[in-house]
Amino acid sequence: SGSNDVNVQVVVAEINRVLKNTGTTVDLENTLNIRKGNDVDFATLVNNMAAGAVDAILIAGVNPVYTSPAKLGAKKVSFKTALSKVNLKVYLGDRLDETGAEVDYILPDNHYLESWNDYNPTKGVYNIAQPLISKLFSTRQWQESLLSLAGNTATYGDYVQANWTAM
Repeated sequence: SGSNDVNVQVVVAEINRVLKNTGTTVDLENTLNIRKGNDVDFATLVNNMAAGAVDAILIAGVNPVYTSPAKLGAKKVSFKTALSKVNLKVYLGDRLDETGAEVDYILPDNHYLESWNDYNPTKGVYNIAQPLISKLFSTRQWQESLLSLAGNTATYGDYVQANWTAM
């Protein structure tokens, strides 16, 4: 359903049952590990941000100013309003969007076709993605930016390859 709301999930499950999609289009045996957000944890983060309890935030690959609900948590504030209470805001993204417009620093991210990655999309399945195209602009993959901030000089491609070679 694309939603963490149990009521929405129940309605979507019933629609799929009526359409006889369960077991064909809808696979209940294999989990899909690509969207595992937690609405309660996100609302807690927004509450903490709004209360001034978050000193710094790194936002990578998402646009919560645009995609999050208009009012969140016990304080019923928007992510944008709560973000304004954070002292240091860093955005790692591939475009200047609504979230990027609200931060102190932007670290330009590669497009996914320019990037290394590894995935565990479903139980027991692991994949490595390598860049399909050369970098078009002066960007750095967000994971490589985190490595750099942590004092690691490896490229993210080298880091992924070393990790998988060691396994």
